[in-house]
Amino acid sequence: MFRLFKNGFKNGTAILFQQQKTILSGATVIALMVFISAVLGLVRKRLYAGILAAGPEYDVLVAAFRVPDLIFQLLVVGSLNAAFIPLFSRYIVGNKADHAWKFASAVINWTLVFSMGLAALGFVFAPQLSRVLTPGFLPEQQQQLVGLMRIIILSPLLLALSSFIGGMIQSFRRFLLPFFSPVMYNLGAIIGILFLYPPLGIKGLAWGVLLGSVLHLIVVIPLLRHLGFKFSFCLPWRDPSLREMVRLAFPRTLWAGVYQLREVAEVGFASLLSAGSISVLDYGQSLVRLPVSIFGASISQASLPALSELAARNKMEQFRTTFINSFLQILYLVMPVSVIFIVLKIPIVRLVFGTGDFAWWDTVYTSWVLALFSISLFAQAGKELIIRAFYALKETDTPVIIGILSLLIGIILAAILMPQWRVRGLAFGFSVGIILEFVVLLVVFVKRAEINLEKLSWPAAKIFFASAVMAVAIYLPVRILDEVFIDTTKVVNLLVLVWVVLTFGGSVYLFLTWILGCEEIRLFFSILLKIRSWRDALVGMNDLTVDSVSCEGEEMGGVE
Repeated sequence: MFRLFKNGFKNGTAILFQQQKTILSGATVIALMVFISAVLGLVRKRLYAGILAAGPEYDVLVAAFRVPDLIFQLLVVGSLNAAFIPLFSRYIVGNKADHAWKFASAVINWTLVFSMGLAALGFVFAPQLSRVLTPGFLPEQQQQLVGLMRIIILSPLLLALSSFIGGMIQSFRRFLLPFFSPVMYNLGAIIGILFLYPPLGIKGLAWGVLLGSVLHLIVVIPLLRHLGFKFSFCLPWRDPSLREMVRLAFPRTLWAGVYQLREVAEVGFASLLSAGSISVLDYGQSLVRLPVSIFGASISQASLPALSELAARNKMEQFRTTFINSFLQILYLVMPVSVIFIVLKIPIVRLVFGTGDFAWWDTVYTSWVLALFSISLFAQAGKELIIRAFYALKETDTPVIIGILSLLIGIILAAILMPQWRVRGLAFGFSVGIILEFVVLLVVFVKRAEINLEKLSWPAAKIFFASAVMAVAIYLPVRILDEVFIDTTKVVNLLVLVWVVLTFGGSVYLFLTWILGCEEIRLFFSILLKIRSWRDALVGMNDLTVDSVSCEGEEMGGVE
């Protein structure tokens, strides 16, 4: 029995620590973990909807995340993908493990210093920040916001440490545990809802988030020890590697800070509207983030190490092929989801959030937010890859400049439309800004990387055409079934409606893309036919990639 347990533990550990050898296997692992986390995230949102609905208390909870999110963005988003992973990967590829660990230790130590300093400032000045952040809140709401913010303000420190550790692990092409961390984060938040909310009220929800942040960090530590991490307490400020990281990260950090202005502006503008406006914005965007995370972020993040390695070795033809195929795969996967969200906006919102005190008008306004942000879903997912491709080329200035200008346009549009369209004006204005950012980023990158535009535009046009036909194919059955055959006031009938329509619409999309000769569907069915086991898919044993690059034979150096 002991030997059986020992062997089971050993096999389980081997799977958790297994290296993913291809972009497909990496993307599969990331997508699976992101999907599980996203499902738990929707469960968390549904539980929020059941106890708080779209009302003033949930408005306060959403607003309480803005400052901690800003701190996290400044500490991590600016430097992790843009600078830390490419630099750390360079040392691993060059078999300079000692240098890599020393560099990582310095980054972690400085992150602790800055995160503790920012958390202390946020704690002390929480009352002032709450007044700036939510000018439309009542005094009692702002007082409640201060209490929640002072609890959640500790989470960026834990999440920042976990993210940099995850970045180190990803550089060794191990994606399972780093992307399992958000699963633990959501579990902690759910524990807060189920067990801490009844005795502590809304503060219990904040403590649940903090618990999730602790679990987010704990889960990645064992693999880092397995890889041979050697921590050293040092705070160098003249180290060339650290200075290069700051140089590369500064524009992206600046962009991350300015980009957070969109989130801050959303909350600030929505606080001036009726109670619940912040809530419906958050509920609607949480659904849109699901495909962006599962398809856009997973493929983009899995592609980053390969793109960085190819750029470092000056293999630009393979770099271009990797980008094109990854980009088209993202587009192929997110476009039908965008169509579904736009056409089936109300049934989807009712199924996901229609519980407890979540009223009909909450459903209507949330569905409009979902539809209007879904217009830019392809842009939200696509720019994830484009920005990372710029990072792989160590060009961080361009995305920042484009992002800032596009963001400002989105804020201006949202401010103009808000008085007449209310919360829908905010969603549409910011959505237009995102599309503009995507278009400009793509045009500039195509020119910078010398990509053959025909290889990108023609396949993309076929995907957009198939998606448009799918939209018509879905819309007509929805109208007929809803108005004539099915009473959609009942949940079971609503599920039947969604299942029938999605099956028909999905079949139309697959058939059209097959007729049009989209390579992405060939890859999709090739994967289904060739993958013989889930373990093969996770480690890349079958050499199926979303691009022409397999890392087998070009293993990254370091600890194996």
